[in-house]
Amino acid sequence: MREKRGKTNVVGLVQKGSKRRWYFTRLGFLAVPKGGARGNRRNQRGTLFTQYYLLEAASIKSAFKKADLILSICENRDRGARLKGRPVDFMKIGIFDLEPLYQKLTDGVELFDESELKVTYGRAKRRVMVSR
Repeated sequence: MREKRGKTNVVGLVQKGSKRRWYFTRLGFLAVPKGGARGNRRNQRGTLFTQYYLLEAASIKSAFKKADLILSICENRDRGARLKGRPVDFMKIGIFDLEPLYQKLTDGVELFDESELKVTYGRAKRRVMVSR
């Protein structure tokens, strides 16, 4: 089925016919061992995972929406996430960077992944971009 001109593309969140630009983004997730103190989320220590993505979008706003959608999909709180064989809560932290690029690239490709041990949620959250 063809979309009418100007309608939002569900997959890419990009207006049809608009000029697209590439964005480089860093997303943060924290893997916290299950069974810890659930009440104080900011002081829980875990492994910080930073994932890098390339996004194609018509504007910085639509790129931010795409990055936020990836964060929501990747968060794994109660579905049996495991790290080194142990159950963990895989919590989204947020978007660390969102930079425009000007080269020809492929949409949605994760470039690489890095991790950092014993990071609190509060410390990782301070790296996140503000949504406004």
